[in-house]
Amino acid sequence: MIRRAAILSVLSFLTITKGYGQVVDIERQRNSDESKALSGEVDIKGTYLDNVEVIYTFALGGNIQYSSGQNVFLSIADIKITKSESVDFQDAAFLHFRYNRIMTDLITLEAFTQIQDDKISKLKYRFLTGAGARITLTKDSKFRAFAGVLPMYEFEEIDDASSTINKAVRISQYLNMSLDLSDNSSIYTTTYFQPVWNGWSDARLHNETKLEFDITDKLNFNITNTYSWDAEPPAGAPERKLELKLGLGYEF
Repeated sequence: MIRRAAILSVLSFLTITKGYGQVVDIERQRNSDESKALSGEVDIKGTYLDNVEVIYTFALGGNIQYSSGQNVFLSIADIKITKSESVDFQDAAFLHFRYNRIMTDLITLEAFTQIQDDKISKLKYRFLTGAGARITLTKDSKFRAFAGVLPMYEFEEIDDASSTINKAVRISQYLNMSLDLSDNSSIYTTTYFQPVWNGWSDARLHNETKLEFDITDKLNFNITNTYSWDAEPPAGAPERKLELKLGLGYEF
């Protein structure tokens, strides 16, 4: 199911503003069932991360969704705790809020703001805000595809000796696809590419692919693989991340 709606609410604060360092997959959080004014999901995941050395994580997250006519709202929050043989417990933080205005069956306008941190990626604080358009490429009962382009402003503080401040305008581009494999299983994949608008050598790439199996009407088991790459990461931070996550999701 592709998330299509959500509203900023109590769940965002209960799950805290936690998330993943460079690029975060927002597309998976949408809900295509626009007949539901209010819905959401809570996820619990365990992670295997190949990041120079083997790292294990625990993640708790959720989203709340609200839709009213052409107006659609999305709020997502996550908390992630990480542990490896050489690193003590570290956490990452993420909170995202997005507003959609459905113009036609083909075009949706979007505006968003996001706050996050990630100790492993040497990111003390990052604030993003932007707006753009989302285009429906295809949307039938089995297969759905969407593309988006959202220019965004980025402000971040790096966790280094001098607390380096970076500011940039990036062009966030994404392609999202989902396929129903059967009545109770689906696969979703989203790829983001985010270059600085006047320096395409400074870019980030992120892909998230998720296989989901329904256990009941509301409970699902999921396997998620994510790959992230940053052309110019902070000093001491990894250039790439590869994660395999197993989890349970409860939809309401």
